[in-house]
Amino acid sequence: MSAAEFDPVFQSAGAQYGVDPQILKAIAQQESGFNPKAVNPETGAAGIMQYIPASAKALGLDRSSASASGCSRSSLA
Repeated sequence: MSAAEFDPVFQSAGAQYGVDPQILKAIAQQESGFNPKAVNPETGAAGIMQYIPASAKALGLDRSSASASGCSRSSLA
């Protein structure tokens, strides 16, 4: 997927959490190259933002929706 395809998610998450969407985009570029199927074999970190599963669970992230990008909380989606 291209970076532009995630722009709406970055914009929405940035507005919701008070974070510059360009920061979120830069993190995704660095962590996964915008590959939503990226998985770090050493840590198990996954998705474009490379959340570690235990951290994602603790934060209430839902990987089954648009938040698979790691930008939204399931309780708020």
